[in-house]
Amino acid sequence: MKAVRDCLSSPFGAGQGIAMLMVWLVPLTVSFALPPCLIEVVEKQSGWPVPLVELRTTHHVRLVTDNAGVIACDLPELMGRETWFDVIGHGYEVPKDGFGYRGIRLKPEPGKTLRVEVNRTMIARRLGRLTGGGLFAESQKAGRELDWKESGIFGCDSVQNVAHRAKLYWIWGDTTIPRYPLGVFDTLGATTGLQPIKSFEPPLRVRFDYFTDANNRPRGVAKMPGEGPTWVTGMTSLPDRNGASHLVCTYMKVRKDMEVYEWGLAVWNDRSEQFKPLRVLWTKSPAAPMPPPLPQGHVVFWTDPAGKKWAVFAHPFPSLRCPATFEAWQDSATWETLAQQKTLPAAGSGEAITPHTGPHSGCIAW
Repeated sequence: MKAVRDCLSSPFGAGQGIAMLMVWLVPLTVSFALPPCLIEVVEKQSGWPVPLVELRTTHHVRLVTDNAGVIACDLPELMGRETWFDVIGHGYEVPKDGFGYRGIRLKPEPGKTLRVEVNRTMIARRLGRLTGGGLFAESQKAGRELDWKESGIFGCDSVQNVAHRAKLYWIWGDTTIPRYPLGVFDTLGATTGLQPIKSFEPPLRVRFDYFTDANNRPRGVAKMPGEGPTWVTGMTSLPDRNGASHLVCTYMKVRKDMEVYEWGLAVWNDRSEQFKPLRVLWTKSPAAPMPPPLPQGHVVFWTDPAGKKWAVFAHPFPSLRCPATFEAWQDSATWETLAQQKTLPAAGSGEAITPHTGPHSGCIAW
């Protein structure tokens, strides 16, 4: 009681003394948590769990399904009450009601499991997130998927992957990590087996072996000399004249305001597990304000009618090709520019669709 008496007789006055008493008593409060109510969101046509479907309450709390299509609802203000949830999910929906709202009414109860069916309106089925934090966070709150380990990666910008020496190599752009926004600026990297997805059915579980630093934290794999981050594109694996495979890429250096001021070629170093610069292709200057055609984008291989194999660089559609060898990739004299198509027809309607371009464009293949 001495602490209480001292607080009430505080020289700051009784009002502030009571406030201090309240603060001191908070740690003594004991709460008894109830089990959450599980909400499972599934595709009506197939019963597949649907990740990234948002349920939003009338007081604007957002609940989002994890890779198993699960939400662990633990909001005390909803328990035992009939609750309206807006259903929001790109390519998935529920019918509109008389006022035009797309949603459902549920009555959450501790420990209860509720099921919500959504209609798929797009061509593709959503499998789940490959990267990011909390891929199974909602399920784990309910004691499920407890063998899943978090990677320490919260979000990645752009992806490329390529088969190289019995592994699949993955790279991403700027990456958000817990200790800082966009904490990896020089190309995050990882490997998996050649077939990381055994079955194209949810829930999706891909375990990446990230390249890490001395503190076991994910790190960049393309730290090139010069100001600003390094972005990587055009990653592929090419054989040399002796048959040895080389993991290669084109890199760009970026400074503030997203200005690309240098392009170059880089080759993977197995010992350091880093891309190392091979040569600079272009440096921005008044005399050369724009880069020449470069091997960038996603790479596919094509054999022409004469039997010659080519590496085709698509950004997002084929824009450059070279013979599919390590030596030809280094020699710009062997590069051939291609007339890039501008649009593609939409499925069903045939409407001309202009694809996204820029530093991080889409891929030409499913």
